Amino acid sequence: MNTLILVTQNNLEEMTAFAKELGERQKLSNSGKLLITGGYYLDDNQLREIGKPLGGCYEVTELTKVQVSPDQDSDTQLATMLATFIMQRYTTVPGPWLVVDSRFEVNSDNPVSLMEKFHNESQQENSGRATTSGGGRVPIGPVVIGAEVQRLSTLRTVSGEPWRGRGRWVFNVCSWNQMSAEDYPFRVPAIESEAQSGSQDKGLSPGATKVVEITKNARSSDLPISNYVPQKQEPTKQYDGFMEVENAENDSPMTTEKMVERMALGDDEVLSIDNSPTSDELQGETSPPARESAKTIDNSHIPKPFVPIEPDTYETATRETLLEQVHERSGKKPHPRTGSPKLIAALRELDLSKVQE
Repeated sequence: MNTLILVTQNNLEEMTAFAKELGERQKLSNSGKLLITGGYYLDDNQLREIGKPLGGCYEVTELTKVQVSPDQDSDTQLATMLATFIMQRYTTVPGPWLVVDSRFEVNSDNPVSLMEKFHNESQQENSGRATTSGGGRVPIGPVVIGAEVQRLSTLRTVSGEPWRGRGRWVFNVCSWNQMSAEDYPFRVPAIESEAQSGSQDKGLSPGATKVVEITKNARSSDLPISNYVPQKQEPTKQYDGFMEVENAENDSPMTTEKMVERMALGDDEVLSIDNSPTSDELQGETSPPARESAKTIDNSHIPKPFVPIEPDTYETATRETLLEQVHERSGKKPHPRTGSPKLIAALRELDLSKVQE
């Protein structure tokens, strides 16, 4: 189960305590990715402290920063981070995402595994606990988002209100798995009693969660930090714990059309740079209907860029996908009737030769 943790200066201590508790209760490892997203003004080591106790729970851990202002209220910052994630990172890793942005008490062992289990069994697009108060469906606590990105249009813009409330109609239109209080592995003391397990409406006013203070360890881990900096910079070497990353930016913000064009040309830098609108620009936008957006931007003529699949997905990939992977990576088009076992063997040989190089 992929997991997204959103961090601002307002919930830093809460998320640090939550990560520590989650690391203690999540005893099973999984093949998902952990993405910790924080404001650009936070110190790198503060994000590393959050990721350190969770290192053994996920196959991959990445820390990122988004351009938000510390003077903005917490709801606006979190909404901007989520909008940036959906536009740039949501589809880069297969599978749904568990989104966490506040301190929630863990009341079951292996909570991430349980959320993944109940979400997969339900075969719904999104999962969690939610209330129908005020219309639509407003998630409460950690929520699993697995709907297609085109259906999450409202969450790609910011209006100054909490992203959960702003996305009430998105979550209402998409299929939803309402988990029971007994199955849900998290507890929100101030509002759990208000969560709706049926269709009844009750008044809901999310209360403040308890801030838990912990002593920070001066020793930091070496998890990489990917900084999203919209200003133009000369290529510089940025310390990320493992490698040196070069960041470069254009003078003007990148439009959606330009981003798609660059991706079609095989530009891998598109997803490592924050070209999303600033929070001030996002606040002035209204969420356009999906049909209207499709009329104004037609990128059907642009071919999709080739993306290598991960080795652990070879066995489950379709034969057509394997044919394309071998063709693109080797430069030689295999016979159309080649079976999946031979195609998988060819891909593993390519992987081995790449490692030896």
